[in-house]
Amino acid sequence: MDELTGIQAIEKMGHYIAQSGLFGVKTPAQAIALMLIAQAEGMHPALAARDYDVIETNGGVRPALKAKAKLARFQQSGGKVQWTSYTETVCEATFSHPSAPNPLTIRWTMDDAKRAGLSSKDNWRNYPRQMLSARVISEGVDKCYPAAGGLMYVPEEVMDFEPIEAAEQQKALPEPPQVVLDPFIEMVDAEHLDDRTKEILAEYMMKTSEKAGKDIETIKRMAVKEQKRFWTGFQKFQDDYDVPQTFDVKDK
Repeated sequence: MDELTGIQAIEKMGHYIAQSGLFGVKTPAQAIALMLIAQAEGMHPALAARDYDVIETNGGVRPALKAKAKLARFQQSGGKVQWTSYTETVCEATFSHPSAPNPLTIRWTMDDAKRAGLSSKDNWRNYPRQMLSARVISEGVDKCYPAAGGLMYVPEEVMDFEPIEAAEQQKALPEPPQVVLDPFIEMVDAEHLDDRTKEILAEYMMKTSEKAGKDIETIKRMAVKEQKRFWTGFQKFQDDYDVPQTFDVKDK
């Protein structure tokens, strides 16, 4: 594949990923930026949607490495983690790596979040365990073996960044948009699909949207509301994927 063809392929995939709405990427530009990061790290560009998030804050748009991906890279490089507490008030884990001389224990509590001025934010109120564990993972990996995380923050950290103000700007900045977890993405993540199956699922979403005459967000809400029906339809689509076929989408 020559360079031009490679760039064209990334642009095409970026548009496809953004239109599918499957990975939480809102625009083709965001998808393409993440895919270029993945390519620079020696990964297939299509894996960018799996490992990275784009977070919008008052400080701008920032790429972030998902906590699960950061931990997976740490473990793949020989690192180990042992969770000693995993609750909505305390998350604690001990990290070790062949390159680190001593195990390192990282602990985050809701009291820590309060002192940092984080506990009043929507994500901390609604998903305290996930936010605490993400902080533990990011700090533990960065301190024990920073190369595993590529020196990148996790999305939960980026959400809490203070807005960047210009030196001459004194007026108060508006509240940053709140980033909430997408129920559809959570539903898909719970199935632990491989990358190829996710690609087929994205195509199924697009075809379902076209056939039903509804936008992707509406299809996602319907899928979350009627999960059994959605997965049954997808299974049929997947079984017949390489066979010319038609299928009906019926509203409730």
